[in-house]
Amino acid sequence: MLGALGVAFVDEKTLISAGSDQTLLQWTFGGAAPRDAEAKLDLVGPAEELAYSPRPHLLVATLGGPIGQPGPTGQIACWKWDRQTRTLAKIEPLLTAPGEGMPDHALFGLAVSPSESLFVAFRNSPAKVYDLPRQLFDLDGSQMEALAFAPDGQTLFGRRVSDKCVSQWRNLRAKPEKTDILSECPATALAATPDKKLVTGGPDGLVQVWDLAKPDPMSAMLGRLGTAVARLTVAPDGKTAAGFDRGSRVAWWDLSTGEKLGGYDSPGPVYGLTFAPDSRHLAVAHGNGAIYMIRLSGSHPKSP
Repeated sequence: MLGALGVAFVDEKTLISAGSDQTLLQWTFGGAAPRDAEAKLDLVGPAEELAYSPRPHLLVATLGGPIGQPGPTGQIACWKWDRQTRTLAKIEPLLTAPGEGMPDHALFGLAVSPSESLFVAFRNSPAKVYDLPRQLFDLDGSQMEALAFAPDGQTLFGRRVSDKCVSQWRNLRAKPEKTDILSECPATALAATPDKKLVTGGPDGLVQVWDLAKPDPMSAMLGRLGTAVARLTVAPDGKTAAGFDRGSRVAWWDLSTGEKLGGYDSPGPVYGLTFAPDSRHLAVAHGNGAIYMIRLSGSHPKSP
């Protein structure tokens, strides 16, 4: 694995990582960090984004262009995780991703429902909603900057590139219902909590929490990263948020108190992060191939 482009837990002890060498690696974590992957799958291109839905046991990867070759594959690959055999079974055929004609390694966006076979993918084009194995519709007809599903799996949040408005969509399978919920929020990253809050990261590195249960949502500041926020995620128990910026600074916060629990400046690019199902470990994918597994009781990352 030349560089780690994405990470996703598929169960309590199994982590899948995507590499720039066009592979998926499977790792098992126990008392000690593993040094070698126990399984390897080859891809037709490097995975730009990787995400997992626990209830349908669905792993989704958006694929960029093969290294050294012109043009992207423009495809989305999906696998079913078998908890009994601890193997990934590929779902055929590959789906066509939006944004054909983009250059190699163009930024992908991917949001996967945690409870349904629904996911949304986009490049520099309108986001498309998929209900495996079919594409349903264009989400908004606009290019999206950030997307995130709520833990209920039925609600999707997104921010259009063309304005500073964060919108909410419900009932995606039937007749989508769209509501603009935050009018002045130029978010570059989004993550939703189980208690109806939305964590946003902005182009100035500002990370905020919005209480959507209130008629007029107000924000509380969590912290500030160094540059534009690239990714945010919330732990399954809803108590901790984590993120990184485009300058490779990583941090995590207590959502109830707003306290910064830890963080570090990576010596190289960071491409992905995800919480373990126990909400006490955070995996961070680095461009040098390292995957840091962080125990949230401390702030010192450890690499397998």
